[in-house]
Amino acid sequence: MRLTLSLLALFFLGGSALAGTHKIVEALLYGDVAQVRTWLEQGGKPNKRIRGKDTPLLLAAEGGHLAIIDLLCNHGADMGTRGRDKDTALIRAVSMGRVAAAESLLARGMYPDETNKMGRTALIQAAETNESSIIRRLLDAGANLDKTDYRDNTALMVAVKHSQVAAASLLINAGAEKQARDYLGMHAQEFAGHLNHRELEGLFDGTSYDTGEPELFRAIAARDNSRMVALLDSGQELDLINGYGETPLVFAARHGLRDQAALLIERGANLKQHDGYGITPLLAAVKGGRTETVALLLRSGADVNQANPKGWLALEWANKLADAPIAQLLIRNGAIGPRGRKSKSKRGRNLEQTRVARLMDKALGGPVSRVRIPAVGDPGITPPRQIMQVTPLYPKHAEKARYSGVVVLSGVFGADGQIHDIQVLRGFYNWQYGFEIEAIKAFSGWRFVPGKAAGKKTDLRAIVNISFGQPSPDLNDPRNRSRNGIFDIP
Repeated sequence: MRLTLSLLALFFLGGSALAGTHKIVEALLYGDVAQVRTWLEQGGKPNKRIRGKDTPLLLAAEGGHLAIIDLLCNHGADMGTRGRDKDTALIRAVSMGRVAAAESLLARGMYPDETNKMGRTALIQAAETNESSIIRRLLDAGANLDKTDYRDNTALMVAVKHSQVAAASLLINAGAEKQARDYLGMHAQEFAGHLNHRELEGLFDGTSYDTGEPELFRAIAARDNSRMVALLDSGQELDLINGYGETPLVFAARHGLRDQAALLIERGANLKQHDGYGITPLLAAVKGGRTETVALLLRSGADVNQANPKGWLALEWANKLADAPIAQLLIRNGAIGPRGRKSKSKRGRNLEQTRVARLMDKALGGPVSRVRIPAVGDPGITPPRQIMQVTPLYPKHAEKARYSGVVVLSGVFGADGQIHDIQVLRGFYNWQYGFEIEAIKAFSGWRFVPGKAAGKKTDLRAIVNISFGQPSPDLNDPRNRSRNGIFDIP
């Protein structure tokens, strides 16, 4: 009887402890400072692993909550702790786009060149996601420009592989090594050539990357509020459009420049005006994971339920990106889901289809080139007619593994009959075997009769799926050939 009672007590105490852990995890992710403070005062351990291998500091960095980061550090949180994938708090903050959190951790002396299990530093992570403000801050903190991951990729190589022109420009101007080679023996300039990406190639040809932004946008990017005020006082339009179709407020929201967004709102910026893709300032902030800017826009009266032209709501984007803090913030401000209409997420898809669709949506969220290029499938567009399709070679690195799968590319079918501005939307086995470069080589060799708009030849953007089958010793075996197709962008 005594043993039974002891077991029951252990069961209930254990259940209570699990429930308490769940609550503190939520508090750390959602930014409940009061609950975290109470937990610490009641004996909570700041270095305890409470979600898998994650400590409270890692979760606070993931959520981007400065007050909680300060609170934990003041209670002795270990700045060098690592979580899942051996991420540091800095790498976690950068991966989630938490600019302010990353700056706070660097200001506290966190070493910028720590790596995770993939060998990636915070700088390499920021290069992939094109986080210009974080890249600048990491460089100011002395981050190693040419440190490589376990596949010998430098930050510059990663920026080029993901077609991140602004990040590549920053790194080159900071002195990044252009000729450093990855595990395939390729350097960044060579890869830019394979992508046939005109802006990236210009960086390596000695042509400085000029964003072409109006002066107000440059002042916002530089966080120069005094210059912003001077420009606006001199008659600069508050809602002028840049080459990407962005207003100054959309631009500031997308990059998480909260103070500059606040100044624009104070001067009367339109909270509802969207960019060339139908992205409002609120949607831009949500898609970028900019929690603090989302909070500012909601406090300033942004419509939490304003959809983009494709019907996407802010809450749907937050859920799509698995951003719990922003989703919670939107719900508290009256956000609703896609009630009364068909969901755009196509829940019936399997996991792999959903991942591809997610990457396609990501590609649609930002322009490939400076001016909005029409897409195959747009109204009034005559699609290109293919003349020659090059079959990619099966990579030698993968012959023993005998893998099969798909590489998803985006490219511009140029009015000159050539493919331009290739981007890898989805790689294959994390770029380990060279499927991406073989797909790019083949895609760049396609030839076609250009598409037309209003009867005139024009550049058209499209997404292409290139499949690789398992290799066979027989060179005529169809498994050695890919099955390629152009996907019209809806």
